[in-house]
Amino acid sequence: AADGTVSAQGPKQAATGESQVFDANTTPGLVVQLDTSVTAAAIMAWSQGGTGGVAGEANGAFTHGGNGAAGGTGGTVSVDVQSGQGKVISTTGYNAFGVLAVSAGGDGGDGDSGGGVFFRHGGNGAVGGSGGTASIHVSNDTATPYVTLTTSGDDSDVLVAISLGGGGGASGDLLDSSSGGGAIFSLFMGVLGGTGGAAGQAYIMNGYYDLPP
Repeated sequence: AADGTVSAQGPKQAATGESQVFDANTTPGLVVQLDTSVTAAAIMAWSQGGTGGVAGEANGAFTHGGNGAAGGTGGTVSVDVQSGQGKVISTTGYNAFGVLAVSAGGDGGDGDSGGGVFFRHGGNGAVGGSGGTASIHVSNDTATPYVTLTTSGDDSDVLVAISLGGGGGASGDLLDSSSGGGAIFSLFMGVLGGTGGAAGQAYIMNGYYDLPP
């Protein structure tokens, strides 16, 4: 902003929705209370790796389901908050951060079940993408005052840096109803879900600092 002030406003409180069916296919009658809220920030920097592709379907007498593709890696996210007379970063409301820096890996793609009548081997779920480095630097050159950073709502931290690994993809289903099952002899082989991606570095440096190695 021209006057050196950056502000944001979040909701007054966490939004609570009506009870909804959790999963009608696997658990009929199970309901959960939806509790959602908007995340706001005066300054938000976010890098999100792409979700890995889902494997294609395979059908026939003998099939091997395809593997999912790996999730993308989150990029490096760095926010440098410069000092300066009269500079203000502020938020009001619930879940409204002052400065938010996030690097997140994408989720791994799901494997395919395959539809073989006599032999089916599901595809593996793929590994989630790694999170990149997320950092916030608040500088001070001794001659210029720090920028003023304030938040006033519940669950509203001033400085937040997060690095997240993506979730692993699901493995292919062994019991694909589209194939109809084996006639005399059939073999179904289980497979593995993908592992979650690794998180990267996340740090906040206030004042004089040397970057981590």
